[in-house]
Amino acid sequence: MKGFTTLFLLFLIIAGVLQGESQSDQSLDELLISAETSFKSALAGEGSYQEAVQLYCQAADRMTRPSASLYYNLGNILQLDGESSAALMAYSKALSLSPTAPDILSNRNHLLEELKLPQAHFNLPETFIWGVLFLTGTPWGWVIFIILTLFSCSLSLLSLLNKKYSFKILILIVSLMAVFMVLSLGSWENRTDSLAVVSLENSVLRGGDSQMYEVLVKLPAGTELIILETRLNWSRVRVTSSEHTGWIEGNHIMNAEDLIERYK
Repeated sequence: MKGFTTLFLLFLIIAGVLQGESQSDQSLDELLISAETSFKSALAGEGSYQEAVQLYCQAADRMTRPSASLYYNLGNILQLDGESSAALMAYSKALSLSPTAPDILSNRNHLLEELKLPQAHFNLPETFIWGVLFLTGTPWGWVIFIILTLFSCSLSLLSLLNKKYSFKILILIVSLMAVFMVLSLGSWENRTDSLAVVSLENSVLRGGDSQMYEVLVKLPAGTELIILETRLNWSRVRVTSSEHTGWIEGNHIMNAEDLIERYK
């Protein structure tokens, strides 16, 4: 009897959790529909872009995993509303989730041209390391990461146990490929979490984490950065378009989380 009662209670708990997730998903779907409707109304001159931006940011805040299409739509609305720096951050986030999407690339590059900002580029090692992800995508990045790590370790062990030289060479090549993909996935996940843009005009890159250090270069609003380190109210960053590295005040930059918090 006790066993039956325990199972029944467990069933109720699971049913409650599933029902809560279903209601949450339904609420998110309704929010996305409202955001899209608001966007269309604003395009027709019957609503405001700010309302659509707020709804999309609220939806992004509820998502357990970010969506490239959501950030793409958010970038489009922010661009139409004149929020250029925020739009570039949204486009950059969308590209980090879907690196080869032509529409996102086109809109982002067109906005950079309008603002007379240089195109972001990556050096050869980065392009080589991240190239695998342009094919595999990132939604299951860490799952693939773990599988490939275990696969690589298993192959390495197998090559040690096998005595055939040709087989060892083959296993070694496959193992190196697996290691390369593991590094690629890990590197990409780290980069997507470190993206930011300059959000204020007259921002500068300095040689250290204080205004006492020399100015290395001036950065216009919208400049894309990769955050390398954070120290109090300062961040050490790398400019993706010029490879300059230095320190910038934290309140002069905006990442994806700041974007959502600012407009939701």
